Amino acid sequence: MLAVAVIAVATSKEPTLGVLGQLGAFFLKAGSLTFGSGLVIVLFLEKGLVQQTDWLDGRQFLVAVAVGMLSPGPVVITATFVGYLVAGF
Repeated sequence: MLAVAVIAVATSKEPTLGVLGQLGAFFLKAGSLTFGSGLVIVLFLEKGLVQQTDWLDGRQFLVAVAVGMLSPGPVVITATFVGYLVAGF
């Protein structure tokens, strides 16, 4: 529990409405434009999060997809983890 608190403090950033709005718009677009199984969205997310916006590096994206695969529900649950990494909460 202490380790989680230390990590949360060490990685916390000051979120801005602009970044949160951009994240929301990106994941709304990702969810509405990709069809098929949950894994179809992974390539779309990688292109947008790593290549275009540079919000995540390759390793962070891999960890985010792994967290999405471990948690119940669709892979797009990765949005929660990405929001934490990019905006701090």
